[in-house]
Amino acid sequence: MEIENKIPAEVPDELIDNLSNETEAYVKEEYRPFVETIRRIGVSSQVTAIGEAMKDDIRMELQRRITASLRRTFHLRTASIAAAVAMLLAITNYLSFRHGYRQVNAAIVEMKTPLGMQSSIILSDDTKVHLNAGTTLTYPTAFTDRKRELTLSGEAFFEVTSDEKRPFIVKTSQMDIYVQGTSFNVSAYKNSEVSVTLVEGKVEVDVRGWGKSLLSPNETLLTKNGNVVKSLTDVYKYICWKDQVMLLENDPLESVLKKLSLYYGREVSCEKDIENISINGKLNLRKDLQDVIKIIATTSFTPLKVQTQGERIILKRE
Repeated sequence: MEIENKIPAEVPDELIDNLSNETEAYVKEEYRPFVETIRRIGVSSQVTAIGEAMKDDIRMELQRRITASLRRTFHLRTASIAAAVAMLLAITNYLSFRHGYRQVNAAIVEMKTPLGMQSSIILSDDTKVHLNAGTTLTYPTAFTDRKRELTLSGEAFFEVTSDEKRPFIVKTSQMDIYVQGTSFNVSAYKNSEVSVTLVEGKVEVDVRGWGKSLLSPNETLLTKNGNVVKSLTDVYKYICWKDQVMLLENDPLESVLKKLSLYYGREVSCEKDIENISINGKLNLRKDLQDVIKIIATTSFTPLKVQTQGERIILKRE
């Protein structure tokens, strides 16, 4: 029996028991098109059974992902959609890797994490990817036999499954990163500095127009003002966003506010005469945005005041 015929036509009740009514409605709405896609694409006819144990595993994994997606209740509509997408992608990846299923054609998926949200995904090779806000990841549902290639715009932390026969390649607008079994962070937002920070393993970074460079653990490669700089670094500063923390060490105010805008999904800016003042400290991003901005304003060496214009927050010199 084909696997697409094993997937329930309606979303199982146990997956939505703890969701709000609005979230449940979105999950149900997105589930049916997903089932139709599975039936349309098809999978290998060699697959003959799933089994009750597998169904239980899928339910547990999906419930975990849906719960993780709903970390910001004040963006309920966005979170609802993210929960539905997380559920559909989780089913696809679980079926394609855990039990060896292969689709006839490796469909390309574009996963977008909205502003004010974070998400995570497990690829078909069991590589884990954590996506920061405002990030787009484009990847195949099944990798080829020769390479594992995907495209990133935004920021993501990768925990790559080792496979010497198939290099793992992350392509950004300015560079390509070649890895094996490695943990690393890539920040590649549009019109921003691009950085690669290596936690463990080894990566080769090919910067367009500059050439290749090898990174060792605790090193960061950064493109800035047309230059490429490699240096030893405190890696946690680059990956702490996964823990909803922001570490600041003489960071320009303008840069800090851009990151907060992405993280909270709300425009935050400052006047030009204070864009380059240095900000230090540790911000708890579990707090409300207004509270975080007040902390910056009251702890800065330059006295600042906060003004609100509609949904926009502006910092000015007192």
